[in-house]
Amino acid sequence: MSTKEGVQGAIEFTKFVIALDSGLIAFMTGATFLGKLHSTIEIVAAIIVLALLAASLCAGVLVYMAAITMIDDADYNLASSHIRIPGQINVVCFAVGAAGVGVLAVLELFLKNNAA
Repeated sequence: MSTKEGVQGAIEFTKFVIALDSGLIAFMTGATFLGKLHSTIEIVAAIIVLALLAASLCAGVLVYMAAITMIDDADYNLASSHIRIPGQINVVCFAVGAAGVGVLAVLELFLKNNAA
């Protein structure tokens, strides 16, 4: 059985991932980064990464809302599908999206500058 502290820890972790998602989305949509994307494959990759980060952000909000409701109801079941499934989507989409941002950033900001 989960405790209230476990749910509060999940809330804090979710808020952290939401903040990171927001920062990466801001970085990806910044004019400096978008101006460096020229080929179709780069633009498609950027759209896929943004979709993953947006999915992570939405899933994180669902986890946050469910966890707050659990605390209010004094039901600390972290195995609930209302927390577990969006939580997995949140973490996996964030990890893949953040890796995608890293790959795109290395390609665009470092490798293309050295090739020119």
